[in-house]
Amino acid sequence: MAILQRPARLLGPKVGHLIRARLDALCAELGLEYHGVRFRTTGYRQIIEVHLLFPDKMRLGEAHRLATQVEEQLALDLEMPAEVTTHLESLEDHSEVHHVEHYTGRPD
Repeated sequence: MAILQRPARLLGPKVGHLIRARLDALCAELGLEYHGVRFRTTGYRQIIEVHLLFPDKMRLGEAHRLATQVEEQLALDLEMPAEVTTHLESLEDHSEVHHVEHYTGRPD
């Protein structure tokens, strides 16, 4: 019976820093903002959720294309299997729609 070995550098708090660093770079490159990052390790893979903020004037198809690009590139950038799910939100009226502040995914 083979035992799966996870890369040591992706365990613990380091994985959160790596995910946020990659999201910072990807979103800066694409001109996007994000928040609400959540991740967990399940077995041998990362499950990652992130909220992406898009301007109202952007067409849904373009927002979806960019979100898919973030999902695919983030999964490729990690050195272990990852499933990335994005939640698309409006940049301009986000605080009006959400009455409770989102978890930011960043240390206090």
